[in-house]
Amino acid sequence: MHELLKWSLDILVAAKADLIVCDGSPDVTGLHDMDEFVQSQLILASLTIVTHMLRGGGKFIAQIFRGKDTCLLYCQGHLQYVRITLLLKDLIQKTYIAFSKK
Repeated sequence: MHELLKWSLDILVAAKADLIVCDGSPDVTGLHDMDEFVQSQLILASLTIVTHMLRGGGKFIAQIFRGKDTCLLYCQGHLQYVRITLLLKDLIQKTYIAFSKK
């Protein structure tokens, strides 16, 4: 994993991305709380990585499960991003969150 991250960051040193999209949906186990936790950890890890890959004003969009950890994503996101928007796809659990970098 560290080699992949280093390789990816090396590529984007000169030309940072305007947009990064993350599916954010791990394989589900059927245990809703566990699936939501794993997914939120995946998105938080992604936020850490894309912070180095996005140019100023760039956007990171990820599919998320709406749940009790959505508030944590907002709090973590506000540390590095200026605007966070929920994009509701439908009335079931399909939601996308957009982070706009400072």
